[in-house]
Amino acid sequence: MTFRLLSYSIVLILSFGQFQHASSQSNRENPKQREPLYYLGLYGAYNSTIHTADFRELPGFPNCCQQFTSASGSGFSLGGLHEFDINSYLSLQTRLGYATLGADFSVPQLIGNTPITRNGRDTTTPITVNHFLGSTISTLSIEPTLALRVLERFKSRIGFNFGYLMTANFTQNETIVTPDNATFLGTGKSIRNEGSGDIPNKSALQFSGVMGISYELPIGGGAMVEPDIRYQLPFTNISGVTWKVGALQLGASLKFPIYPAPEIQIVHDTIYRRDTNVVPIVGLQKATLTKIRSLADVSVHREDNIERYTTTIYEEYRKEIPRNSRFELSLTAVGIEKNGVRQPQPTIRIEEIETEESFPLLPYIFFIEGDANLIETDVNRLKSDRTDKFSEDNLPRNTLEIYKDLLNIVGSRLQKNPQAIITLTGTNNTIGGDKTTPNLSRSRAEEVKHYLQSVWNIAPERMNIAAQNLPQNAANNSNEDGQSENRRVEISSSEIDILKPVVLKEIVRTANPPYVEITPKILSDSGVASWNMSIEQNGQILRSYRGIGNPSIQRWDILEIPQPLVETPVVIQLEATDVLGVKKSIDTNLAVKQLTIKKKRVELQNDKRIERFSLIVFDYNSATITKPNQRILEEVKRRILPNSEVTIAGYADRTGEQSYNQELTTRRCTEVQRYLGIADNRVKLLPKGKSELLYDNTTSQGRNYSRTVQVIIETPVQ
Repeated sequence: MTFRLLSYSIVLILSFGQFQHASSQSNRENPKQREPLYYLGLYGAYNSTIHTADFRELPGFPNCCQQFTSASGSGFSLGGLHEFDINSYLSLQTRLGYATLGADFSVPQLIGNTPITRNGRDTTTPITVNHFLGSTISTLSIEPTLALRVLERFKSRIGFNFGYLMTANFTQNETIVTPDNATFLGTGKSIRNEGSGDIPNKSALQFSGVMGISYELPIGGGAMVEPDIRYQLPFTNISGVTWKVGALQLGASLKFPIYPAPEIQIVHDTIYRRDTNVVPIVGLQKATLTKIRSLADVSVHREDNIERYTTTIYEEYRKEIPRNSRFELSLTAVGIEKNGVRQPQPTIRIEEIETEESFPLLPYIFFIEGDANLIETDVNRLKSDRTDKFSEDNLPRNTLEIYKDLLNIVGSRLQKNPQAIITLTGTNNTIGGDKTTPNLSRSRAEEVKHYLQSVWNIAPERMNIAAQNLPQNAANNSNEDGQSENRRVEISSSEIDILKPVVLKEIVRTANPPYVEITPKILSDSGVASWNMSIEQNGQILRSYRGIGNPSIQRWDILEIPQPLVETPVVIQLEATDVLGVKKSIDTNLAVKQLTIKKKRVELQNDKRIERFSLIVFDYNSATITKPNQRILEEVKRRILPNSEVTIAGYADRTGEQSYNQELTTRRCTEVQRYLGIADNRVKLLPKGKSELLYDNTTSQGRNYSRTVQVIIETPVQ
């Protein structure tokens, strides 16, 4: 249908072009017609959206669909354009506009014997379901295209579209179609796998190729209507899965020519002077040099005479400014707190808070199916001559990034603890390539051992090898997520220092208020030519703003570098110049209070230390606190003081229903509270289930790290 619509549109444009040929002939035969500098205009189009996909489910939202592959929808585009001719054959057009590109996937599926409830009776029977995935997508885009004039007014066009996602939402469900009056067993509903919200892992920047054809139709005065057909070929996925959005656009643009200023014909070489005393000063409001010239009847062909005469008028008006013209400046500064509360003329309070965060180690290396090659895993590998540069203190404050250096962390710690011994246990998921590859579990463990021996120079007798099929604490091996988690090498050690969490300390600076809103105002009868405003402390410029005409309100983010570093006041200065060259300035001061860690302790003022601990790994579908977690909790116990505030937050991975995961994370939080021995009135429990996925659940390590409890301790110190 899309190609049929494209064919009909081409025929319509060609037919209309022949009709317009005669009406435009007289304009083309006019040799004195001016050529425009460029065109400005508007455009609008109908979008026939084309979605191509290859995925079963969106990350974090379970779905039983076999595969989403294609969908179509409709939308619109509108915006403005700029176009200029490069030569008689080529032109460059740039569009800036808004487009809607949504579509709905609908995939029917026949499922074999399925437990259902029909007419109040439980039964097992084949059912037909429909998998629905709807999307609402809109972009703000810039689209440069190069047009080649094929015929007199016929153009072919090619270019690119760079889009930014304004909205990217989805809704999904699986609905029983047949038999009638059926519901899924135990739910009372004919719908399951419901979900909605922002498309997960969306790619905000979209990139497409553009090609099309168009025809110019003159409508008088040099303006044109240009119907066109364009196709956007997408290069970028909307989400982390394979999902691209293209569009066939049928629309038109309205273009208006912008001509160069006409040449002025000089007739006389005579200067007529007007008595300047009779020209009222109010005539200068918003004046420019051109307007000043127009106050005199001047018709000359020598530029120096014009300039000399203009200068005379300028000086005469300037003499009148002090007693007749208003030129006033004002400057206000208001603090904006995080909750939106406004503080007039605030004191800027910059405070340092010491934070310590514990990043647990997931002692698993996950392999791809049927393979034992470490290159195919997500871990970072070093060369042996670079190990002396490795330091845990330089690791990023990011759990999954730290995980990538698991083997380097273990190798470094084994070097520092020469008596420590580790065990490497290789496993497989007993399915597919894992089942048919001989000695795969042992090969995986040997691969990890080889890396630690060859790169970190760890003696082989310090690394024991074990092999088995499924891990002792296996994930659900009946689905793809569980199968990928069971293909692994487990690292264990009786020495706690080898697998203890990575602890990183940081001093965080906060500002109260975090923003200052600066409102400059200028009142000038003669008009504002230019202005500049600066924020300065101790001679250092922290921010600067400038412009022409009336100034706008500026918002200063205090913690953006450079930021105030001492306690001397911050000076905000506004300077303005009117169109006749008169300058005025005004300034205001803001007090600064610096509360550094050192100063607060010297002055015995209250400080706060924030410590974060994450406990992993809770085994799949378990709330039992394992021995490694018990060791971490013993350290947490020592950190909790009588005046500490404690928060325990529980999380789960994407597997299973939210109601069950909510109950599971509640048990995990309660178990941690019980082990720490904290009374109910001193702790805040936040069981979140899978409503908030901490990490990317499309990876095995992301799901494992999501099965966690975080303990946050906030302790005032002196």
